[in-house]
Formats: sequence, C-alpha cells, structure tokens
Amino acid sequence: MDLKIDKKTFDGIIYAAAGYSDNVYKAMVPEIRNSEAALDVILQEQGKAALENNDILLVGCQEHVCASAFLNRLRHFDLILTDAGFGVVSDDHTAPASRERVNALEAQLKRKREESYCNILRELIKVQDWGANAAVRRYFPTLLWDIVEAEDMTGNKDLSAEDWGKLKSRLFDASFKIEGATGRMFQEELITATITDSVSDIQAEAIARVKNTMVMIVNHQEEKHIAKEAVRRLVEWLESVGENFPSYTNSKEYAARHAGTYENKEESPVYFFG
Repeated sequence: MDLKIDKKTFDGIIYAAAGYSDNVYKAMVPEIRNSEAALDVILQEQGKAALENNDILLVGCQEHVCASAFLNRLRHFDLILTDAGFGVVSDDHTAPASRERVNALEAQLKRKREESYCNILRELIKVQDWGANAAVRRYFPTLLWDIVEAEDMTGNKDLSAEDWGKLKSRLFDASFKIEGATGRMFQEELITATITDSVSDIQAEAIARVKNTMVMIVNHQEEKHIAKEAVRRLVEWLESVGENFPSYTNSKEYAARHAGTYENKEESPVYFFG
C-alpha cells in the first residue's frame, strides 16, 4: 500500500517538519512505511481498494500514518521554537525547544492520531464488505467508539489521548453493565449492524438509547441510583419492542426476567412432559 506521502504531504500534516531540508523527511521514510504496514491490517483489501476513490479516507490515513511515524521519532529530533511554531535542526548551535513545548507537540500529535483513527473507521464502515471481515470487530470495543462523539455526549471537550484511553475503559465497563441486563448478543447485534453499515430504524433507536445509557453510567459513577435507573429505562423500552430483537428475547437475562410468567406449552423452548 502506498499512501503517496511525499515531503509536501508530510510537511502539510506535521508542521514541525515543514520548511526544512529533505534530511528530516528522509529520516522519517522507514517509520512511514512501518506505520503504513500497521494500517494495512485495519484497511483490509476492501479499504485499500477504496483509497483510489475516497479522498476523505486517504487524507485520514495520511494523517494517521504521519502522526504515528513522527511520534515514533519525536524524541530523536532536536526541536527549536520558530515563528511558525516548531522547527527541526540537526546542528549544535541552536538551543532546542523546551521540554514543555515538546510535550505539548507530542500531546497534539497523539490527539491527531486518535482522531484520524476514528475518521478512518467511520469511512471504512461505508465501504462495501469491509465490515464482513471478522477481524475488524476488535476495533469497536463498544458502540461509543468515536472520540469526537464521546466528547460531545459526555461533555468532556478536547480530550488528550491519555484521557480518551481512560474514558474508553469507563465506557467499556458501562457497556458490560448493560450486558448484565440485556445480554451480550443484543449489543453484538447493534455493533455488527454498525460495522456493516446496515442499521435499521429500530436498531438506530436502540443504539442511541444504549449510548445514552452508557454516558449516564459514566457521568454518574458515584450516583449509583441514577445509573441503575438509566439501565432500568433501557430495559423497559427494550421490553416494549422485544419482538424486534430476538438477540434479547432469546437471552438468559430475558428468561430470568420472565421466569415468573413462564407457561409450560408444547411450543415453548423448554417443554416439560407430564
């Protein structure tokens, strides 16, 4: 895979390297190739083919690769403060930028890497048959996988990459709590529909409700009654539309919830003779 990342493209994404000799770019080429190879696994064959006609996907991939590559080499460069922000030098006559400014640049690039990664996934979902690859499921730990959407829904603006990692962990815990009430396959159905770009109207409503419930759990970790009520309301809605979700009505959680109303009929899944 060749993402056509020449010096002009690289400098346009990584401002710290802009305007300097080819030496910096040449030093980055091996890292760029390594980052492209890592992204190749995510794209799958369908995504790589889509690069030819999808400029949004191409730009997202270029940004992700350049940010990843530069981050891998960042601490090996001498950075100086310039009118444009940063510059890269290779001599011993200019003082490097302060640790604080370098740390700020690193944080900015890590954020760019995370956001571009989500942009890539958003475009890949639209690519025909990409979501049919079983390997891509691991890129969607929960229904709320997009950093920008998660920021907007939770009220956490301008998350750092580190804070996003912590929030993803809390969102996963919230998703697991919901599973305890709805069963695992219900959310699996919704994630699969998302990945394969085949979300029906009722699934879209379910996805929105699950996301809102996750956010309520995350934002009210110390107020257990609020989180519990959010899950109760989700289940109440799911009970009212259960005929649309066999993934829920066939779960052990559903069976346990309805154990008191079980009728021993011949057509029942578990029929007792006698």
